[in-house]
Amino acid sequence: MPVQLTLTCVGAMFALPFVILYLLRKPKPYVLFFLNFLINTVLVLAVVATYDWYLVQHLNSFDLNGDGIFSGPEINPQ
Repeated sequence: MPVQLTLTCVGAMFALPFVILYLLRKPKPYVLFFLNFLINTVLVLAVVATYDWYLVQHLNSFDLNGDGIFSGPEINPQ
C-alpha cells in the first residue's frame, strides 16, 4: 500500500508543473513553472527520504540483539 501511494504522489507531483504551465499560458510563466518544479522536486526527495526511513525501521525490527548485523539466531531459512 505505501508503495502505490508513493508512486501516485510522485506521478502527481511531476505532472503538476506541466498542468499549471498549460493552465496559465501567459507570455512568461516560466518563473512559476520552475519554482513549482523545484518545490515538487523537494517534495519528491522528502517522500523518498521518509520511505527510506520507514524501510530502515522495518528492517531494524528484525535485528534482535540491536548490533546492526544479522547473525546467529537472527538468520533463518524461510
